[in-house]
Amino acid sequence: MNTALILHEDTTAALDAYLRNPAQSLLLQGKTGVGKTIVAREIAAQLLGTPVPRVETHPYVRLVRPHNGTIAIEFIRDLASFFRLRVPAAATAVHRVAILEDADTMTRAAQNALLKLLEEPPERTVILLTSSQPNKLLATIRSRVQWLTVSLPKKSVIVQALQQEGYAPGAIEAACALADGSLAQLYKLLSTDTDTAAVAPLDMVKTVLASQPFDRLLLVNGALKDPAAAKAFVDALVLAASASLHTSNNKTRWQKILEASMTAQAALAQRSNQKLVLSELMLAL
Repeated sequence: MNTALILHEDTTAALDAYLRNPAQSLLLQGKTGVGKTIVAREIAAQLLGTPVPRVETHPYVRLVRPHNGTIAIEFIRDLASFFRLRVPAAATAVHRVAILEDADTMTRAAQNALLKLLEEPPERTVILLTSSQPNKLLATIRSRVQWLTVSLPKKSVIVQALQQEGYAPGAIEAACALADGSLAQLYKLLSTDTDTAAVAPLDMVKTVLASQPFDRLLLVNGALKDPAAAKAFVDALVLAASASLHTSNNKTRWQKILEASMTAQAALAQRSNQKLVLSELMLAL
């Protein structure tokens, strides 16, 4: 198994057990952003004997993702056609893999069509589903697939793994505080903060969100007076709000922060009065 994966020890054990005896259909369930899609690609790579980076372009891997928020029946029909194609003999036991991301977004018709595939799965084919809301799947689908829970690793495990990947400790701590338990958003936050000098925007976001309005306003003429610092802060706030909106239980608050920060971001791009823009933003948080 890929040692670069950041997994909870229970998830690692379950994944190893599955790979030793893979079922033809598997549901990877866990909270949004915990890494279900990453695990699905790892499984596909292991089953087909191909490197993970080549999974998306592998001729015998079919990826199905929501379009405009749903997976329509046409995608499942296309999957059925894919399953009917002949596959050359291969050295691996599994010759073909399908990955359905966010399977709970399938329409009722799509779920019924998928159920037929699950009832009579093609030989040497594995169907992987990911879902953060498996209760939205038909009970008949849930009963026909093997389940594997992808759990969030301990913070200490995450920090150690990211440090080994070369991320600065300060950036990791700041990103962890904003990612709210989402590995996907954690990596997204770190993607723009890979060196020590870039940690400041994330740290500033943490400081501002924990401060009272008066203290926030003081920063407008202080730490955020420099245009570059102001832009970096607003960009980081947009990213943090977007990440938290998808993972936090307090979606109303983060929606408000996201709207305010995006308004400020657009205003700064139009070279509006920086002090006025930031002051309005600080009062809106």
